[in-house]
Amino acid sequence: MGNNFNDSKKGNHNEVFTEKDFALVPAERINEVADMKGHDFSQKIKTNQIRNFFSHFNTLRNEFKQRKITKMEFQELDASLILIKPKLAYAKGRNREVEDFKELMFEVIDKVYKSNNKEKAYENFFEFVEAIVAYHKYYGGKD
Repeated sequence: MGNNFNDSKKGNHNEVFTEKDFALVPAERINEVADMKGHDFSQKIKTNQIRNFFSHFNTLRNEFKQRKITKMEFQELDASLILIKPKLAYAKGRNREVEDFKELMFEVIDKVYKSNNKEKAYENFFEFVEAIVAYHKYYGGKD
């Protein structure tokens, strides 16, 4: 991965979102990608693997809600967001089927991290992850 945490585009991964800032992704596109990826992941990724990531996501979302109320800086939140990457890499190391999920999350995490509108980018991120989990469940997710 190199020394730069943004160096997540190894291999032939193509970006799913053309927007450079995740705050600019419209709700329709978030839903469309979540539906498509939720379906794909339901064939490859076990429910407990999705739940494992979702627990880290919930911790981050709770931090976000606290900061929203107190208007704190996003530095600590950004650090927590970036630190989800090693957890995703570890999951991929244990199961190659997680590669596409890891790459998608790396892309989205980078776009949230670089956003000029952090509040909206984080809101979109949380909506996106919740939608992927919902569609994964809807399409029957592997046990």
